[in-house]
Amino acid sequence: MAISFFTYSKKETSPLWVRYREGKIDAKARTPLIIQTDRLSKGQILKYRIKQSDNAEEKERIRDKNNSLDMLQIKMNDLQRTIQNALNNRDSNDVIDKDFMKAILYPDKNANLLMMHIDNFLTNKKLTVKESSYKLYVQLKRIISDFEQHKGKAYLIKNVDLSFSDEFKSWMKGKGYSITSIKLHLGTLMQVLRFASKRGATVTNNIDSFREDLKKPKTLNVYLSFDEIEAITKLEGLEGNEAIARDWLVISCFTAQRVSDMFKFNSKDISKDGDWITVQQTKNETSAKISVPIMPQVREILNKYNGEFPPTFGVNAYHRYLKAIKKVCKRAGLDEETKTLASMTKEDDGISKIVTKPKYELIGSHVGRRSFATNFYGKIPSALIMSVTGHLTESSFLLYIDRERLIDKKNLMSQLINATK
Repeated sequence: MAISFFTYSKKETSPLWVRYREGKIDAKARTPLIIQTDRLSKGQILKYRIKQSDNAEEKERIRDKNNSLDMLQIKMNDLQRTIQNALNNRDSNDVIDKDFMKAILYPDKNANLLMMHIDNFLTNKKLTVKESSYKLYVQLKRIISDFEQHKGKAYLIKNVDLSFSDEFKSWMKGKGYSITSIKLHLGTLMQVLRFASKRGATVTNNIDSFREDLKKPKTLNVYLSFDEIEAITKLEGLEGNEAIARDWLVISCFTAQRVSDMFKFNSKDISKDGDWITVQQTKNETSAKISVPIMPQVREILNKYNGEFPPTFGVNAYHRYLKAIKKVCKRAGLDEETKTLASMTKEDDGISKIVTKPKYELIGSHVGRRSFATNFYGKIPSALIMSVTGHLTESSFLLYIDRERLIDKKNLMSQLINATK
């Protein structure tokens, strides 16, 4: 199997032709590239030689010509890779002839390639989804690109089937992606395929089977027990940001809200009886607002600030808070060696491994939500917990909140308080 370039013309400049030969196959087609005829010999570009006798102006002119030849060589290499990828992805019944070659050399923007459909998907979604969702879609493009480089070929969208899915999953596992991340990226790929299908592309009928065999392993999330929260609450001698961070950390453990939503807490959103605060969760901003109970631990902090929530941290509030709560947890003696899954890449795309560190080093922004969910799980109905955390993942609960999103507030408050005793 060989791909080569040649010219037919005897003129000063000639169109470049490409030829593919394998056994009885001999397919040729004219490329869009032009070359000076004497600069191609046996399929290779011949660069101009600079002589010692050449003056400075002549040397500069020759350098310019060679730079142009270098650019032409890059384009030839790109064409060769494109042809090779198409040959690797061809169907067994494809006829390799001049028409096959022309379809590769003059494509309709490579309309059948998976990567082109991902680009179309990204263009469509950029202005209609949240920035975090779009970043996830962009991650898929980079991961698919890495996978194609590993396989040495570009995939046609029609060949993204169960076999592709199996190989892609196996490759991601080998690279260290967590099961959760693999499911997430496969889910995005499934969205791309459905998007392409609605626009006339031929795709597999087995899209829904891509994630069938993936089972989520037991998690290693870090959370704070009631005893640890109490130890943090009773810390003395805290000042400045650490004192404020401690109060917010305790609030997060008893309200289960994301830091971004928690920092928006306002006394104006507290109910007249003082028992509830209304929250519009940023991640679920299209859903109804939720009512979060103000438990005694939170009320104590509100009293400390004369009925208001603690101040936030101004510029870079999130990072300053995160840094401060680690220090608070260290001072509270949370130095037990603890295992968790840690990201191994700056892109935060799900490549992770188990690490063991002092617990205070592993405290993150979601520790409050995880602590609430873990501490109350099994002590009160899960539906009540989810009504506070705002999780929408269980189908029965999604149906429930779509109808009313009403909860038994008296029952929730009494059970939450009893569970801490």
